[in-house]
Amino acid sequence: MRSIKLVPFLAAAATLLALAPAGASARRAHNARPHASRPCRIHLETPKAPIANGESATLFGTLKCPQAAQAAGRQVTVYEQSAPKPGFAAVGTATTEANGAFQLTPPLFTTNSVFYAVAEGAQSSRRTIRVFAPITSGPPTPPEGAQLFTAGGRKLRRQDRVTFAGEVSPLDAGAVVVLQRENATANEEWRAIDRSTVDALGKYAISHHFAVPGDANIRVVVHPRKINAPSATSPTHSDRGALVSAGGVGVYGGC
Repeated sequence: MRSIKLVPFLAAAATLLALAPAGASARRAHNARPHASRPCRIHLETPKAPIANGESATLFGTLKCPQAAQAAGRQVTVYEQSAPKPGFAAVGTATTEANGAFQLTPPLFTTNSVFYAVAEGAQSSRRTIRVFAPITSGPPTPPEGAQLFTAGGRKLRRQDRVTFAGEVSPLDAGAVVVLQRENATANEEWRAIDRSTVDALGKYAISHHFAVPGDANIRVVVHPRKINAPSATSPTHSDRGALVSAGGVGVYGGC
């Protein structure tokens, strides 16, 4: 009786043993599929600090695939949206090196631009290059080293007002321009003393009367809305020790 009952059990056990390797192989194949089909990834980097208007900048990136050989010699297309234009357009292509690295230098920049790269079905995150707004000074801005007087009364206040004028990009019409004076007790600590806005032609003018005598480090800063990054006129030394920015001058008490 025992031998008769044992035969089916042994047959079932043998069947399970025979099926086990096939099942294990199937599981290994199933686990291998996601790894084999894992997509490539692409990374793009742009300069962190703003660049000067009219300068160029190089974009760097890396294409990474499940197998390193897949990332070599692949074409990468870079797309750009340059403010204030809507939508993206292809700005250039690059070919990856053996390690998947690539680089591209777009044409010269005049406004803020956003980029992303595409290769092997992968798309990078968007990266931004910020461009300083162009700003110049001109008449009636006082020349470097000019002597000014602090206003001592209502009549003299009008008489001794000084105008700082110049231009930025017409695209920045409506942007705020700020006249700043550097604190005498600290270096590179500026405080706003007056302000105005950019007109439709990209011109600005700020009329100001000075109340505190002494050497003055003056500059004008433009704050664009989205087209460019904020920028300032660059102060320079005069023979009097005053700093000049958009015609900044030494200020002397006269009343």
